[in-house]
Amino acid sequence: MGKNDKLSDEDLSMLDRNTRTEVKRLQKLLNSAASKGNMSEQSKLCNALGEMFASSGLQQLALRYHTQDLEISERNGRPLDIAVAHRKVGEMFCELGEFQEAISHQERYLEISEELSDLVEQQRAHATLGRTYYTQLMSETPAADDPTPEAELQEIRNKAGRHYISALKLTKTLRSQRLSTEREILEMTARLHLNIGLLYERWNSELSVNYLKKALSEAQLNRDSTIQHLALVQLTEAALATQDTAQALLYAEQAVKTSKSNDSNFAKSNEILSLVHIHMKNVLEARKSSKLALQKDMDLDVAMTVYKLTKLIMSTRQIDFGQTEREVGILSKITVIFIKLTLYDQAMFWLEKELKLAKHCGSSSETVAGQ
Repeated sequence: MGKNDKLSDEDLSMLDRNTRTEVKRLQKLLNSAASKGNMSEQSKLCNALGEMFASSGLQQLALRYHTQDLEISERNGRPLDIAVAHRKVGEMFCELGEFQEAISHQERYLEISEELSDLVEQQRAHATLGRTYYTQLMSETPAADDPTPEAELQEIRNKAGRHYISALKLTKTLRSQRLSTEREILEMTARLHLNIGLLYERWNSELSVNYLKKALSEAQLNRDSTIQHLALVQLTEAALATQDTAQALLYAEQAVKTSKSNDSNFAKSNEILSLVHIHMKNVLEARKSSKLALQKDMDLDVAMTVYKLTKLIMSTRQIDFGQTEREVGILSKITVIFIKLTLYDQAMFWLEKELKLAKHCGSSSETVAGQ
C-alpha cells in the first residue's frame, strides 16, 4: 500500500471532511517515508492511519493499514512493534467478526510479549483475548437458526474468563513491581471487573453483580466516569431483572449524574432511567427521562418505545365508555408495548381495560384481538 496502492475516491468519501484532509496528509507522508526506505516512520504512519479509519468505523480500511504496519515491523525486525501490530490486526478482525483470525493474531501478540518478558504487554494481551472470546460468545449465543452447542459456548466463556483472570493476576504483579501507576492499575482492574461482570451476566447473575460492584467502586476511586456509567447501567438492568425497582432507581439516577459531561452516556443513562420509571408506573417521570434521552440520540429504541408508551397512556385520560373503537385500538397498542417490554402484569392490566371498553363499544373479540 505505498505509492501504487492509493486510497480510492470511494474510500475517502466515507470520511468527514476534516478526517479526509488528515488522511490525505498522512498518506503523502507515508509515500514520502516509503520512497526514502524509512521503515520506522512508515510503521508509525500506517498505525496512525489504521487508528483513524478504525475510529471512523471503517474496519476494513483500518485492517489494511494495520496489516501493512505488521509487515513493515516484521521486515524492520523490532519484536515489540511486531507484537503491538499483531494486537491491532487482531482487534480489527474481531470487529469484523473474524474471530479465529483475531485470536490467532492476539495469541501471537501474547507469545511475543512473553518472549520479551514484558509484563505490561502480557497483561494487555490477556485482557484483549478475553474481550475477543467474550465478543465471539455474544455474537453466537442469540443464533436461533443454527445455534451453537451449549458445550461450545461454555468453552468460549471459560476461555474468556481464564484470560480475564490472568490479566487480573498480572495487574497485581504490575502494582507490586511498580511497573504502572496506581491510576493505571485502577483503570485496568475496573475495566477487567466490568468485563467479567458482563461475561457472567447471562449465566451467573450473583457473580456478575459482585464484579460490577467492584468495577463501580474502583471507577469511583479513579474518577473514571465512563466505567462508572457502564457499571451503573448494567447494575440497573440486573436490579430490574430481580424486580428490585428501588435499587434500580438509585443506580439509574446515579448513572445520569455521572454522565452529564458525555452526551452519548447521558442519553443511555436517561434511557435506562425511563425504563425504571415505567417499571414503577411513574409515567410522567418516564416521559421526561425518555425525552431527555431522545434529545441527545434519536436512535435509542428503548427510549423511543417508552416515549411512545407514555404518550399513549396519557391520552387514555380522555377515554370514557362513550368512545369508539379508535380508543380500543389505543389500549391495544399500550398492551402490546408492555408485552414487548416484558412487563406482563402491566400488559394484563391494560388488556383488561381494553376488553372492558371493547365490550361497552360493542366491538367483537375478534376486532380486539386484531388490533
